[in-house]
Amino acid sequence: MKSALSEVLRGLAALISFLTIFPTRVHSIEFAAEYFFLIPIVGSIEGLIAGVILLVGLPAILKAAIATCLLFIITGFNHIDGFADFVDVIISRKRGRDALKILKEAHRGTAAIIATVLLVIIVFSSIICLGKQSFSSVLLVMVLSAESMYVLAVLSNEPDYPGLGKLFIQKSKNATKLMLNFSTTLLLLLTICVLFSHSVIDIILALLMVILCIVLSFSKANAVLGYVTGDVMGFCFELSKALSLLSIAVMKSIIII
Repeated sequence: MKSALSEVLRGLAALISFLTIFPTRVHSIEFAAEYFFLIPIVGSIEGLIAGVILLVGLPAILKAAIATCLLFIITGFNHIDGFADFVDVIISRKRGRDALKILKEAHRGTAAIIATVLLVIIVFSSIICLGKQSFSSVLLVMVLSAESMYVLAVLSNEPDYPGLGKLFIQKSKNATKLMLNFSTTLLLLLTICVLFSHSVIDIILALLMVILCIVLSFSKANAVLGYVTGDVMGFCFELSKALSLLSIAVMKSIIII
């Protein structure tokens, strides 16, 4: 029992090391891919660390600015980089190998830069609007956004070239892991709902936004590439985070009005 728990913790540590800037002394990519189904836990850790500043007695705009920065810094800017890359692909209207070539380019187009700026503005302004509910909302959204990457991996065909995306997609296609992943996500959502008295409407709204982003990312990736890549997962993560926070903030404003 201790051995099994120890292995799971090592797998989680490898996943944290791969997806965040935090060193865990477990740097096996294969191990991280094997335990990719634990990604909602990684999302909750990211949300806790970035969101804790929102509980401090500082001006709202300052707290929102710090929390927004942390949300991107904690992930090492990897997901926002994938977001920008895939925006370039979408705007280019290329297909197949031509689209993949654009995805791998180091340079960013104007559209990608503008889209990234708009994304950061949406996250920042939404956190400000959420006020006292900002911490629990950030935590909720980070769990669901992280989960969106796993769902994409499960749905996707394997890329036709070797890479990290292919490895994680291969390891995600397991019924037992899928069941454990969904159970973990559900448990985290219930915990957030109970501990923070979060509205079920907010959770449903955020979940709908995430599902929308998954469908959009999956359909676009299939249309231009034929499969999902790590950059597409990053695109879905960032889009889910921004739109989920925005939807909860808008709902809160409507209820207040």
